[in-house]
Amino acid sequence: MGDLIFSGLNLFQPDLIIGGTIPVTLLALTVDWLLGKLEKRLTPRTSRKEAEQ
Repeated sequence: MGDLIFSGLNLFQPDLIIGGTIPVTLLALTVDWLLGKLEKRLTPRTSRKEAEQ
C-alpha cells in the first residue's frame, strides 16, 4: 500500500496516490474500531463506571 503512494508521488500520478491512501485509511479505521472494542471488553466494569461519572 505504501508503495502505491510513493510511486504516485514520484511519478505525479494522483490515481496511484488515491489507490494507496484509500486502503490505508480503511485499514486504520478498522483497526481503531477493533481496538476500541477490545479496550471496552478488557476494561473492568468498576473502572468503566468511574470514567463515566
